[in-house]
Amino acid sequence: MVVPSSPTLTTATSHYSDATALTAPSGHPSIMNRVQQDPPTYKILIIGGSYAGLSAAVNLLDLHRGSQPRQSRESYIHQRQLPKHNIEITIIDERDGFYHLVGSPLALFDGEYAKKTWIKYQDIPEMHGSLIEHIHGAVTEVDCVEKKAVVIDRTTKTRMIQSYDILVASSGLRRAWPIAPRAKTKEEFLSHIVHRTSSFGGATRGVVIVGGGAVGVEIAAKLKILIPQLTVTLAHSRDTLLSSEPIPDSAKEKTLELLRDTGVRVLMNHRLSQVTDERTSDGDNVFRLEFNNGTQMVASKVIHAISQSVPSTEYLPASALDSNGYVEVLPSLNLRQGTPNYQDHFSAGDIVQWPGIKRCSGAMHMGQIVAQNVHQRVIQRLTGREPTMKDLEEFPPMIAVAVAKSAVSYAPQTGVTWGGDVLQTYFGDDMAFSFPAPSNRRMPLSCEPCRRRKIKCPRNNSRGRAPCDTCVRRGIPVNECIYLRDQSSRRNVLVPRHAGNAALVARIDRLEELLRQSVSSAGSEPRKLHSELELELEPEPEQEADFLSPDSTLHQSATTWSSTQSDASLTQPYASIPPVGVIIRYESGHERFESVSSQWSPMIQNNPVVIGVKTEMAENMSGSMPFSMNNSSTADLLELLPPASYCDQLKKLYFDTFAPLFHILHDPTFEIDYLRFQSDPEKVSLHWLALLFAILSIAVIALPQESPLLRELGKRNSVLDNMWLLSSRYRGGVMKCLEADHYLWRHNMNTLQALVILIYGINHTHGQSWALLGAARNIALSLGCHIEPTVFQMEPIRVEERRRCWAGLKMLYTIQNTTLGILDATHIPSTVKSPLDINDNELVVGCQLPRSREGPTQMSYLLLKFELYDLCTRICSHVFESSPTVGYDKVQALDAEIVAMREKLNYKYLFDVSIAAHHSVQLNILFGYTHQLTLLLHRLVLRQGASGYTRENWLTSQTKCIESSKELLGIHHAFHENPSFHPYQWYNRGLGSFHAFHAAVCLAHICMSGTNLDSPTKTSFQELTRDSLQVFRYFMETGISAICTKATPVLEKLLSVMNSRDPSTRSQSMYHLSDSSHGNDAELFDEYIENLAPQQWLSPSNMGWEGWATILEHGSMENVF
Repeated sequence: MVVPSSPTLTTATSHYSDATALTAPSGHPSIMNRVQQDPPTYKILIIGGSYAGLSAAVNLLDLHRGSQPRQSRESYIHQRQLPKHNIEITIIDERDGFYHLVGSPLALFDGEYAKKTWIKYQDIPEMHGSLIEHIHGAVTEVDCVEKKAVVIDRTTKTRMIQSYDILVASSGLRRAWPIAPRAKTKEEFLSHIVHRTSSFGGATRGVVIVGGGAVGVEIAAKLKILIPQLTVTLAHSRDTLLSSEPIPDSAKEKTLELLRDTGVRVLMNHRLSQVTDERTSDGDNVFRLEFNNGTQMVASKVIHAISQSVPSTEYLPASALDSNGYVEVLPSLNLRQGTPNYQDHFSAGDIVQWPGIKRCSGAMHMGQIVAQNVHQRVIQRLTGREPTMKDLEEFPPMIAVAVAKSAVSYAPQTGVTWGGDVLQTYFGDDMAFSFPAPSNRRMPLSCEPCRRRKIKCPRNNSRGRAPCDTCVRRGIPVNECIYLRDQSSRRNVLVPRHAGNAALVARIDRLEELLRQSVSSAGSEPRKLHSELELELEPEPEQEADFLSPDSTLHQSATTWSSTQSDASLTQPYASIPPVGVIIRYESGHERFESVSSQWSPMIQNNPVVIGVKTEMAENMSGSMPFSMNNSSTADLLELLPPASYCDQLKKLYFDTFAPLFHILHDPTFEIDYLRFQSDPEKVSLHWLALLFAILSIAVIALPQESPLLRELGKRNSVLDNMWLLSSRYRGGVMKCLEADHYLWRHNMNTLQALVILIYGINHTHGQSWALLGAARNIALSLGCHIEPTVFQMEPIRVEERRRCWAGLKMLYTIQNTTLGILDATHIPSTVKSPLDINDNELVVGCQLPRSREGPTQMSYLLLKFELYDLCTRICSHVFESSPTVGYDKVQALDAEIVAMREKLNYKYLFDVSIAAHHSVQLNILFGYTHQLTLLLHRLVLRQGASGYTRENWLTSQTKCIESSKELLGIHHAFHENPSFHPYQWYNRGLGSFHAFHAAVCLAHICMSGTNLDSPTKTSFQELTRDSLQVFRYFMETGISAICTKATPVLEKLLSVMNSRDPSTRSQSMYHLSDSSHGNDAELFDEYIENLAPQQWLSPSNMGWEGWATILEHGSMENVF
């Protein structure tokens, strides 16, 4: 296991001139106003309770109590007569306890040892004090300006806001199992261990460990020692073990030698290319491994010990992070300047961008530096004095690797050492988990330089303070003449100082003693003598507690105040918090999201986003999927495309008419891909070809009815038949491409984009897409689209493509759920932000986005539509309530939201007098939707049985319905008459006609039941309906609108009834019937309209067209209700 060296400390005075230097903590008055008031309490929030986080916490407790920080080798000078104050330390960690990461190789195979390596926080005595608490959960966002953190409690799944005065970010790196456990609780962790340890005994074909880093070496050696009869093979892709470590080749060669001595078979220059499941003739399940050099082998078990860690820093602002997500800090471990209140924000551990190895002991060392600097910051706030900050220096390279019953170590001052005594020095008997009790084992008598060269050492009495005579004669520096025996005795001297809580201190002693002599010599002060160490102050009773070190998650106390922020990303309910992981990209172009907390997979190790190495995905998984496999070739699929010129026309039609209303693609990226496709179609990927087919399938429904393309491609007489034929053909092409690409288990963003566009097209032709939408949702989760993409450090275009696709999917889900009466908006918990309101040409690195805009962008329509769908959900929730009536104030409040939305639309679109044609279309569609919502909201009040409303309420709602009905009919007519709207006739003959039908039925209902309307008003209603009927008849006669075909006879009948009620128009009516017949018809229609459920007006597919047909055919309400 790699262990970092201990850096030296330099004392530097940092001068803070910020205005917050003299302020009191949050929630407390200033210094001048604090007379005779309770002492201030400073809230310290520590994110991550592993080595660095717990080190910061316990050392800060020491300092608060006036003691020396337990892990510092330098004395801390306490200021006398400080004003009274309190501290509250809150540790937020994803795990419920500390996990000893160094012990993973042994815990993997030893269940009893595994129980020791995970200590619940509730079992750590130091965590029981009144000054410190643990929250089991996760931090999703930190507001450095307001000093508040958004916390998701893992137990209750609730979101809370945690305020703080000083924050320490020490959340660590996310690593894959078996390097680090994926479990969040001790019980879950132990169950994984039991499952794994019980499976190795029957590994008759042996075990292969992939990866020759420190963890791989330690796992292989431990496994061979524990099960000697087991065949253990370690395969490594490079020509030396520990190839990524900055240490001499001699250390790597010695590690290889010791590993082979244990009986482990070592294969160098073997890069794993594929692992497949097989079943032997005797029924055993085995793995077949294929390497890039052509070697193949079979094993019962495969352990992947390679992992590229990912910083868990997504909650911090971008100003604090580098391009890879690591925290950029000052030498004082403050966040770099540029982050708001950076003086009150610290970071420690391996998430910090700092040279050297920062795990385990290095992280603990950083934690105690943070503790001292946090204490200095508190003192500055209390007294106004300038703080004396400790600075961190670079970590020199150092390593120690346990190889069975031996170990190899390297440090600059000692060189390479190995043997059983080195194992005891660095790891003890339990992988450095506990401090070994004094023993009688024999330690080397000679100094290390003499011992390595196997020459006589005079063993001076002044050893440890001056080099031995041999080293003086050979010119060995004083810091290199060291004795392991003295280091052991020094560690034993420290035992009384910390007694029961010395596990961490002992571990630092054991791991850092050699290096500390080196970096503290050559001009530094002499080391403390044993007597000096024994004279250090004893800790206060409350301080005596075992200190262990976790890596982490969340838990929230009941006293934490919750937020009522209006930010949509914060107010969204979190049923669960999606885990953060990596996006794995394969050579085939497919992608997969691998959560850190999910079952460990070998594919996560080769993630190109993380390490730039692509891998290949298994091609043949037919045995694991109970579906037939489409083996269509690319050539066969290309034959389904229209001729190139027609393909160009349809592609252009899509981007001219559909993309402005459903902008989920990045148009320039698709254009580049399309040009590449045109130059060499045979090399097209199947997933991109599926996307092209999806675009064609929706574009054909926007073709004008006189288009020659329809006739030449469809070869049917009917325009509608040709549209449905071509649309079905290209939708079939989508699915054939996806099936040939095995989309059910391998996919990428093109796969998801194709499905989302396909479903959008099906919805606009009022088909059924629920099952397909479910598949698309699960593929999106598999791709990690529910995770905010900026955490993966993607370029801006990829970030927005993911956000847009997720937004499009959510919109389709909202439409489908509302149609089905499912009004719960929490179906897919996610952390994804809304797409940016920008144009595609602004998605370039370095482009400064405007803070505000006066006109719409390519994304404005989609974002505004989202707001309308949210409003629709609230209105439907009110309208669908089972109670007969709800107070009219609720109706007025929702109506006010509709009015506010119209004002927002006016401001967004009408600000620019030179508004583009497609923006005018967008504005009319959005306005039409607001009027549709008005009818849904107010028609409930107009029902005869809607008791509880006053006449004034009834008249107000009637007026609202009349106004919105007129607007909807006007928009419907304008789309038909205005030449600039002709490319969007596909909308007008579909959803636009359905909304107009709703408006016409509403006017007819008011006309037939409204006793307060005068004759001219009713006549105007008839004229509006008659004008609209002309558009309906046109679409019905051309045969291109199924909705108009069903709605036109109904509107004709309604117009007849309306005319019969108005004497001034009765003689002109072409539907003149007897008075009794008119009366019966009016009552019949009035009753039917009265009883129509509001859900039927949400979608054409919800409308009970059969009921209308029954009335028209039989003139009776029988069998209708």
